[in-house]
Amino acid sequence: DIAAKAKKLAYGMDSAKLAGIAAGANFVLVENILTSTATMNALSAAQGRALLDSIRNRSSQGSTTLNAFRDSVYTKAQTLAGNKTLSGNTAVGGTLGVTGATTLTGNLTANGATASFPNANPTVKAKSTAAVLGNTTELATEAQVALAQNTAGNTLNLFRDSVYKKAQTLDGVKTFSAAPLVPSKTTAAGNNPTYVATEAQVNLKANLASPTFTGTVSVPTKTTAATSSGTLVATEAQVTLAQNTAGNTLNLFRDSVYKKAQTLDGVKTFSAAPLVPSKTTAAGNNPTYVATEAQVNLKANLASPTFTGTVSVPTKTTAATSSGTLVATEAQVALAQNTAGNTLNLFRDSVYKKAQTLDGVKTFSAAPLVPSKTTAAGNNPTYVATEAQVNLKANLASPTFTGTVSVPTKTTAATSSGTLVATEAQVALAQNTAGNTLNLFRD
Repeated sequence: DIAAKAKKLAYGMDSAKLAGIAAGANFVLVENILTSTATMNALSAAQGRALLDSIRNRSSQGSTTLNAFRDSVYTKAQTLAGNKTLSGNTAVGGTLGVTGATTLTGNLTANGATASFPNANPTVKAKSTAAVLGNTTELATEAQVALAQNTAGNTLNLFRDSVYKKAQTLDGVKTFSAAPLVPSKTTAAGNNPTYVATEAQVNLKANLASPTFTGTVSVPTKTTAATSSGTLVATEAQVTLAQNTAGNTLNLFRDSVYKKAQTLDGVKTFSAAPLVPSKTTAAGNNPTYVATEAQVNLKANLASPTFTGTVSVPTKTTAATSSGTLVATEAQVALAQNTAGNTLNLFRDSVYKKAQTLDGVKTFSAAPLVPSKTTAAGNNPTYVATEAQVNLKANLASPTFTGTVSVPTKTTAATSSGTLVATEAQVALAQNTAGNTLNLFRD
């Protein structure tokens, strides 16, 4: 495993990624000596190669060196000078001469004679410094092997910390085999055009198709009389204006009929509210028919209406603005999609110049950055949306609209549904119906 890591580092398998780092983006102190005690500096390519060659030499020459050592030492006559400690089972062929104090443990076989001693592990000369490249005669100790492992590990960790944990530009198209992960974000998206939005942030926005709003729904201020448009949303002020208009009409009717001399066929005496024929279906477009309470109840409430079916708004084909209260049309969404698609294509061509596939789940310790996008999001299911694009959408809870809010075209009389938004055309129709009915009744 050490050899594999060292080989990957030495031969520059990640050179393509390192080449993409902008000049001056990272400053790495490089050590050109294997015996350095530093733990956070990078190891030079020359020393990495030296470490690799040393590991290879130990791996490939181990058997040959031990066999040669056995043949030249243990199977020939020799004299061992100095203090010797032999542990474990020892077999000596030929003549063994020992000078100095000698401690033998384990089983010793010499010239056919066998002696038994307590078993112990053999030891070699203590060495804790880095192994010397090219030394093919001395055995390596566990301390030297551990030092080589730590050196390789520290080099790989430094490479990871200096490259993968810092801001960088990745060239070429990146294809994720699993959805990349970013730091958790559940609050409303900000207006930064380069931050990646999470699904939780997108889920706070209203759907384009038949949205259901909660709380208080706000639209751009409109205080003038409602028009005949069948797609514009009416405000409470317009409804109040319509109510006042109806009230003024009733006052005028009272002043012009009940307070003035007139001729009515037959005697008309109302002891209670007059009744009209039962009508529970949606009001028609007849300007002389009186509407019943049941028909009025088919209209949308002014406070927190809930719409069903398809909601239409006035035609808008220009790019969506950054206003958080305007309702977007499908044409604007399509335009935003095309704009986002062109931006991503340009980003792909100018930055990610080489195709590659990133396998496995990617977890980012900081929010990844994408090319700036502040226009409305497109419809591409693989493009990443920015917080600025998410912030262009209406919140599901208590959205506030600006500009002109459009709903699906409706020119027929309002129903008694309490969740559908009424259009200005329907309000105007209700006003005309009430006025015509009063005029007819007066005449």
